[in-house]
Parts: sequence; C-alpha cells; structure tokens
Amino acid sequence: YAQVEFVENWCKSIRARVSDELNAGYPIPGFKLVEGKQGNRSWGIESEAEAMLKSFKLKQDQMYAKKIISPTQAEKLIKKDNPRRWAKLEPLIIRADGKPTVVPESDPRPALDVNPINDFDDISDDIFA
Repeated sequence: YAQVEFVENWCKSIRARVSDELNAGYPIPGFKLVEGKQGNRSWGIESEAEAMLKSFKLKQDQMYAKKIISPTQAEKLIKKDNPRRWAKLEPLIIRADGKPTVVPESDPRPALDVNPINDFDDISDDIFA
C-alpha cells in the first residue's frame, strides 16, 4: 500500500505523455484523440436571452436566480409546453468544445486531426510578391 501514490503518479505521467504525443501529431499504436465531453451550456449573449425570456412573460423568480437562468433551467420551463419558444432560444445557447481525450482505436468517435503542419497556411508566395 505504501507505493500506491507512486504507482498513481506513474500512471498519470504515462497518460500525460501519451496525450502530449498524440496532441503533437505522433501516432500511438492502439490509441487516438477524440473530442471530449462538451462543456456546460451557457447563453452566448446573455442580454438577448434575457430579453427573449422577458418577452415570454416569465415571472421574475422563474427567470432569475440572482442572475439569468441557465439554458438547462430555461429548457425545463419552456421546451415541453412551448416548443416554438424553445426553438427561438436554442440559437442563443453556446457550449465549450470538449478537451481532447485519449481513447482506444475501437471507440466509434472520429479521430481528431492534430497534425501541427495543418495549422499553418503556406504564405511563402505572399511574402515576397
């Protein structure tokens, strides 16, 4: 039991190294990077969401919890009874992209293209034109 922390740190180091290698574009046999779980939903432009929720004649205590209600809370209030209103609100919702995650190649999600070369445009002709 005395070495558990050592083993955990060793495993954490291996995970970090594999992730770093895959993020740098180096293949690791049997593994790939995929997009991780998306972040929580939030209003893209809070003032627009607030104005639309007000136009739906929601009560103050329904709309605010010291700040505007979250997209999840709005969905619970509106989606079932008013799908048209929910459809108007949905474009205002944004989600953070998921952090790349290392998974076995058998995972059904598509692999991310992390070739750093692809991140740069070829501007060699533009510089001296």
